[in-house]
Amino acid sequence: MTSPWTYGRFHPQPAFEPLRPLFVAWTEAVDAEDDEAVEQAYDAIRAAVTMTDPAGRPVPEFMLGIEGDEAGFRWHDKPFADE
Repeated sequence: MTSPWTYGRFHPQPAFEPLRPLFVAWTEAVDAEDDEAVEQAYDAIRAAVTMTDPAGRPVPEFMLGIEGDEAGFRWHDKPFADE
């Protein structure tokens, strides 16, 4: 199952600061429609953070964007390679 995009307010804590450049790079790549840079930024975010589903299980695939005080995410319950 792929979830719809979910959006909300984001209130960063101090631990987020080292991650901020990853999300800035992703946003800039998306805005520039630079597919290679989007993929690189996505890989960097996925290497740095994890996501769990409502039952607490790790999510195999997800997209997470944070820009300013807004965050958006969606997740998929199977690795994309399995499809």
